[in-house]
Amino acid sequence: MAALPPRPTRADAWITLVLLFVSLGSTFAVELVDPVPSVNRDPWPWGYALILAACLPLLWRTAWPCVTALATVLASTLYYRS
Repeated sequence: MAALPPRPTRADAWITLVLLFVSLGSTFAVELVDPVPSVNRDPWPWGYALILAACLPLLWRTAWPCVTALATVLASTLYYRS
């Protein structure tokens, strides 16, 4: 019988939710109040998907810290390179 994956801790869930809220909120704010309106900075749809891909692995940061770090860094790097 296969072992079930570990459940996220309460601290992991709060960290993920707060970071997701701040990341998405700041992205929406930049869209609304763009300091350089001549530059096309529309993050949809891949930008939001990459924000989710960077934040959601944090749910398992306690169980698998290296995998979480790798997934988060890769998604964040792709977000900021685009």
